[in-house]
Amino acid sequence: MNKTRIVDNIELIDNPSLKTRLQAMTEWTFTSFFWIFWIYLLLPLLNLLLWLFVGYTLYEKLISGYADFFLLLRHIGLIALAIFIGLRLWGYYNYHVFGKRNRRRHVHQADPNQMAEHFGITIDKLEALQKAEIIKVSIRDPHDILEIQIEGH
Repeated sequence: MNKTRIVDNIELIDNPSLKTRLQAMTEWTFTSFFWIFWIYLLLPLLNLLLWLFVGYTLYEKLISGYADFFLLLRHIGLIALAIFIGLRLWGYYNYHVFGKRNRRRHVHQADPNQMAEHFGITIDKLEALQKAEIIKVSIRDPHDILEIQIEGH
C-alpha cells in the first residue's frame, strides 16, 4: 500500500513493494535485534521497581552492592551507546542506499482531446465535468456507465 504525504514541499512516497525480499528481511532482523537489546536494557529498571514494591529500600540495595550497581550502570551505558551507534550507522546506510535515488515517475500533463476521446465524450462535456461541483453517475456494473448528471457548474 502506497502512503503519500507532503512535508515542506517534498512528497514522500512509502512503497514497501520496491524493497527486495533480502532488504526487507535484513531490516526486520536488524530492527528485531535492537528491540531485544532495548528490552534487555530495561530489565534492571524493572527489577529496581519490583524491589521497591516488595519492601526493600533503595538505600539498603545501594549500600550493600554499590560496586555492582555502578558496574551495571556502566554496562547499560555501553549497551545504550552500542545501540545508538548501530542505529546511527543503519540510518547512514539507508540514506546512502535510498536517499539519493529518485524513483518517482513524472506523469505528463493529460491532453484534454485524448481524455475526451478515451471516455467517449465531447471536449465541452469534459470541461463541464472538470468544473462541476457535483457529479451524479448512474452505473449498471463497474464498466457500464448509464448516465452522468452535472450539477452546480
